[in-house]
Amino acid sequence: MSSKEYQILKIVKTLDEADVILKEYNVSKYRTSDLSSSTKYSYRCSNYRKYPLCKIEIQVYVDSNHLTEIKLMYKNIHCHEQRNTTTQCTITNFNQWCINHKYDENSIHSTFVPYYYINDINDIFVFFTTKPLLKDTQLSSLLQVDATYKLTWNELPLLVFGSSDADRHFRPFGVAFVPSDEGHENQREYIVHYVMADGAPGITRAQKEIFPQARRLMCWAHVARKCREHRKLVPTGKWQQIDTDIHDLQLCFSDNIFTQGVSLVMKKWSTGPLIQQFQQYFFDQWIDKLPLWYEGAALNMPLTNNGCESKPSISTDLELLAFKWSNNIDKLRILHWFDSWYIIPSSNSFITPAVWLQMYQLQQWISFDEFVAWLKSCWLVCPLSSCTCPSGLKYYIYKHSIGLSMLLNKYEVNGKTHLQLLSKRRGKGRSKRVRTALLT
Repeated sequence: MSSKEYQILKIVKTLDEADVILKEYNVSKYRTSDLSSSTKYSYRCSNYRKYPLCKIEIQVYVDSNHLTEIKLMYKNIHCHEQRNTTTQCTITNFNQWCINHKYDENSIHSTFVPYYYINDINDIFVFFTTKPLLKDTQLSSLLQVDATYKLTWNELPLLVFGSSDADRHFRPFGVAFVPSDEGHENQREYIVHYVMADGAPGITRAQKEIFPQARRLMCWAHVARKCREHRKLVPTGKWQQIDTDIHDLQLCFSDNIFTQGVSLVMKKWSTGPLIQQFQQYFFDQWIDKLPLWYEGAALNMPLTNNGCESKPSISTDLELLAFKWSNNIDKLRILHWFDSWYIIPSSNSFITPAVWLQMYQLQQWISFDEFVAWLKSCWLVCPLSSCTCPSGLKYYIYKHSIGLSMLLNKYEVNGKTHLQLLSKRRGKGRSKRVRTALLT
């Protein structure tokens, strides 16, 4: 990359004015960076793949405190002297390639095309997979879908299909060329209970048409990113609390708890007139259109429904953490609720498990802050299965569920874990005497 310094291109008042200039320079956005007091949008040549020597870069700075002062900086200029060599791919050639890569009984791991049709660039579907990947579709009812434009030619989206196992590892089923991520159909049968993707309307439309019985889960990372992109709708001093509220809301472990949390957080935000614009955006986009981004929307989904891994692995460090917790917890404070579910206090609990359960059953919280304090005061735990603490929701299994199973004699502690608790000796020899302080 060139070491040339950035220079001021222009200062404008609105993003629309900036877009006009960016179109004139034929650049496209490739990165968004959240800085301490501003947002930086980075642009490069729209044809950078064709012209590798073109190093033009434009950066757009939007100051959070001065939204009407948008600064455009640039370095280098367009250079289209050298073009990458490309090969032409015709419909006939592509069809023949797919025919040559059909199912082969003698090949186990080779890529093959089980289903395809290629009529023209706007009417194409080619699905690539392998035998082991395709076999995994029988083991899960969770389908994760996303599209990328960065790997293919002719700006064709590449759809990636897969699922997650209990160790939070993505297991791909295959990839497919499609003409657009706005909507597409094929005739492959697949039983799906959950569909997880970003906010692409085409995936949502396909889910409603092809898998109407499935829950349309929304990727939490995309929700958090989009909310932060709209933080300019909130005064700078108030955004940190808004962001914290959204993250707390995401930890709701059931549908009814999330509904209660939404009602309370909307009530809290409505008292601030300066954040009503963001509140309306948040409700329209993430409560009305795509609300299933909280943990309880598919609680422990990979743990209970994905056959790729029957249960998450327990590392030695996690076992040691659970063993220490089981030795330190006050057993009298553990409340058995029903069946295999228990309520245990958190490290900063301000109420007893019995009071926590009563509040859970009544669901009559006065404020969102009281709701969050209750939510973080105790955890619902099922031995070796589930825990509603933040780590348990994210990693499917944590020290509480393992430690509780130790207390109930449902899990045998590894001998090495016992030894690690002894730690190491101080060292050889007698300890040094403490020297007498000099008196002056």
